[in-house]
Amino acid sequence: SALHLRHLNPLPFGLAEIFERYDQVWVVELNACDHNGCGQMARVLRAETCLRNIGGICKTDGLGFRVGELLQRIESKQTVVCA
Repeated sequence: SALHLRHLNPLPFGLAEIFERYDQVWVVELNACDHNGCGQMARVLRAETCLRNIGGICKTDGLGFRVGELLQRIESKQTVVCA
């Protein structure tokens, strides 16, 4: 599944209920990661929903993600890659 947020403030109602339906939620962002592997949007979503199943896939080299790259990171559980 995929979700595209059209506005961030305020966050859409019911996000926590949507995220609870999934074992893992990946937030893909072209942004720096913190020590937990979460970028800024992943941190906001974790804080607002109080859910721990939200993880981040970050990249900071200025290039877009490729589908194969995302699949590889998800399959290997390697969510923190900041170049």
